[in-house]
Amino acid sequence: MRFTIENLAELKEKAENSSRKRHPAIMHPDEYPGPQVLINFILPSSYVSPHKHPNKEIWMPVIGKGYLLYFNESGKLEEKILLSKNETLYEEVPESQYHGFIALNPMSFVNITQGPHNPQDYITRASWAPEEQSEEAITYFESLKRLI
Repeated sequence: MRFTIENLAELKEKAENSSRKRHPAIMHPDEYPGPQVLINFILPSSYVSPHKHPNKEIWMPVIGKGYLLYFNESGKLEEKILLSKNETLYEEVPESQYHGFIALNPMSFVNITQGPHNPQDYITRASWAPEEQSEEAITYFESLKRLI
């Protein structure tokens, strides 16, 4: 398996054309029991609603800069980690930790989590945060940007 700079350019184009302004390259089938690798490209206009996963998740930047945001169970921002090639190169998000993300510029990062991947129970969205692409999401996203 290989992912090249040409693949990254294609991923960026798909993110630019996506309504969510991000796009993943999923490197393994859901049923693969080993580490699941995802390479994501995200633009600064992409709102990633706070969520959590049942497994820990590793984040490693490829290009660009962005903040990984940690929230408590009530929705209070507890920590922000700047991911970039010049700052944090590796961040391990604990299992069941609410988190979100804000890209400061066009950015790509690698996510790794333990497989197999079950789409039905992989993600739990925070009840206190607006859903992506909702009217309320715009205001909430702007308020998060002011915190960084």
